[in-house]
Amino acid sequence: MGRIGSNVAVTVNGMDRVGVKVGVGLGVLVNGTKVGVTVKLGVGTTDGVAEAAGLQLAIKTLTRTISKKIRNFIGYSQERMIMTIYDITLTISPNMPVWPGDPAVTLTQAASIDSGANANVSHLSFGLHTGTHVDAPHHFLNDHQTVESLPLNVLTGRCYVAHLGDGVGAITTEVLEAADLPLDASRVLFRTRNSSIWARGITEFQTDFVAVPLDGAEWLVRRGIKLVGVDYLSVSPYKKSRPTHEVLLKAGVVILEGVDLSQVPQGFYDLYCLPLKVAGSDGAPARTILITE
Repeated sequence: MGRIGSNVAVTVNGMDRVGVKVGVGLGVLVNGTKVGVTVKLGVGTTDGVAEAAGLQLAIKTLTRTISKKIRNFIGYSQERMIMTIYDITLTISPNMPVWPGDPAVTLTQAASIDSGANANVSHLSFGLHTGTHVDAPHHFLNDHQTVESLPLNVLTGRCYVAHLGDGVGAITTEVLEAADLPLDASRVLFRTRNSSIWARGITEFQTDFVAVPLDGAEWLVRRGIKLVGVDYLSVSPYKKSRPTHEVLLKAGVVILEGVDLSQVPQGFYDLYCLPLKVAGSDGAPARTILITE
């Protein structure tokens, strides 16, 4: 929202007759964003009589002034509103890595125009913890709090991406203290050396990925984190899945796993994480993006 002030004076018959004071509070629509126009107009004269000719001219001058300033403001707003979108979702494909023991991704053609069908129709089969996905509490707590009940107001909103050095092997309490997370960060995504796995296109499952051990999970809960995201397929260390998941999920922390942060600078973003609304499921893949202006 911007405010613009302007004064217009009109001379009639050689005398200053009309003084117009303009206050413009802009609120226009710019690229679909409500920004509206509020105009405060004060009219006065030197002798207490507002002559019609002078007032008419004053209003015309006022209109031109407002129009020009609105155009300038819209141009400025459009320049400011240029935004960058980071798609941090892994592409689902048959050759992507999946958690050992989970169903592999299979993509087949159920109907084909080339074979005489009316339309192309594909069939996709995979586990719901494939690629970029969220964990519902039911995944480890067996409490029937399934994925469709996850709060959208936590899955979307202001989010901080924290870069941890390539030398970090686990996101421990010590590492978290040293990361100096902003105090107002309630959603945090951790970029670690894991992201280079996606950048290099490695399709074999890695067991030495960077994850959050129990003490790190307890620190995140004490800090009041509402959503935590990691750049490999589990927030927990390999073969130590239960402790970290239980601490986070019991505290109501939403877990986002398998994001690709290889191209994302450190800082604040708007997070949009929308899992598939699968009834009764312990998790779901989620198209996830970060937006910054």
